Amino acid sequence: MIISSVLDIDAHRNNDDALPPVVDRRVASRRRALLSGIIAYNNRGNSLSCSVRDYSDTGARIRVPEDANLPEHLYLILVRHRIAFQAEIMWYGQQEAGLRFIRRIELTDSMNLDLVHLNELWREAAVSQSSFSGEET
Repeated sequence: MIISSVLDIDAHRNNDDALPPVVDRRVASRRRALLSGIIAYNNRGNSLSCSVRDYSDTGARIRVPEDANLPEHLYLILVRHRIAFQAEIMWYGQQEAGLRFIRRIELTDSMNLDLVHLNELWREAAVSQSSFSGEET
């Protein structure tokens, strides 16, 4: 399912009125950040750049391009930390989305073949960023 607004996600979820506000449901406190990220979805078919505005061990708030249509389930790659998270969108609106992390994935050279595309996306972004800053990877 592709989600393009908060209304889409509200319509998709059942009994949302019975739940307390999102802030009250957070398990871990968020740390402010401005990190480069990559959203990957559609079984290797789509990816786009994003910025991570804040994050914790359990989720993140990301900023995406205005025309982005994100699926409910996706992967978030944190380029600087060489990790990825399997995640689901909890809310989405005004170029931002709140993600809940389902699983943390270390991006290494000896990865499960089903997830190796995440490492390839990370490598491309890391090389691009180091070229821009003049560093070597």
